[in-house]
Amino acid sequence: MKALVFTDYKTLVYRDEAEVIAKKGEELIRVKASGICGTDLHAYHGLDEKRTPPLILGHEISGINHIDKTPVVINPLISCGNCKECLNKCEHLCDNRVFIGMSKPVNKAGGFADFIAMPSNNIIKIPKDFNVQQAALTEPSAVALHAINLASKHSRTKINHSNILIIGGGAIGLLVALILKSKGANRTTILDTNYKRLEACQKASSSIIAHPDDKKIKSKNYEIIFDAVGYEITRNKSLECVKQGGIVVHIGLSQKAGEFDFLKLTRQEIILIGSFAYTNNEFKHSLNMLFKGVLGNLSWLNYLPLKEGAAAFKEIHEGKISAPKIILIP
Repeated sequence: MKALVFTDYKTLVYRDEAEVIAKKGEELIRVKASGICGTDLHAYHGLDEKRTPPLILGHEISGINHIDKTPVVINPLISCGNCKECLNKCEHLCDNRVFIGMSKPVNKAGGFADFIAMPSNNIIKIPKDFNVQQAALTEPSAVALHAINLASKHSRTKINHSNILIIGGGAIGLLVALILKSKGANRTTILDTNYKRLEACQKASSSIIAHPDDKKIKSKNYEIIFDAVGYEITRNKSLECVKQGGIVVHIGLSQKAGEFDFLKLTRQEIILIGSFAYTNNEFKHSLNMLFKGVLGNLSWLNYLPLKEGAAAFKEIHEGKISAPKIILIP
């Protein structure tokens, strides 16, 4: 089969790979679409110790079951199903979880390939009349939904009454904005340094857009902030902009350390919460949102052939891509 293989830092090669064989309890899926995620880019830049070459990346996947030919979407998070977290429906916190497209704790090839083998429990059928390529958006939508659910649970103000700042105009940031819009939140601002991407976000979500240096971004002005980037500079921007008693939901995985003013966090009684992945129920809810068209017109998605994946990564790295999400098509 053909696959886009991460062979070295900043290097992807489209080449022949060994055919995938489904093990007991698995099913073989012909990949129809696989989205490029920020974590794939972290690996590309050598910033992810759990994704090391050689490896087939990609975990935002939809396709066709090779046996019964039904369209499906894949939940890339494989949990044990037996631990306390799994039994409490917090599968994303399972100590034994495995994510596809990663080399640690288990080397499990991802979806930048013609085929992938997945456990049956991680495969969800979708209606034949639904756009199977758009279904690849389920996984990042679930990430965004989980972050919003955490904000709703912990914020002192209701979502639809809050002034909200989203840092990062990539797919997660835009999906947060779109889901918030569906919940009646109409005071949402998206922050990014890429003006082309900001324009795409505004067109898709009708959110206010701004560069981080824009004077309209005021200190202590937002009840809820979503950091969909995760750098030291964005964490500090969150702390600068959040109101006292407000909440910062940290989604981004870009940088694991850096300076942070914990004294301000404490004295202003700011709630800082990490948001990782999603539960199985949130994954299914996100797929249902796509079925119902809750996220609106998805024309902001950019589809490219898998064989052009290396060039796509390079253009994203160079800031030449305006689309918040690129989906590779084998």
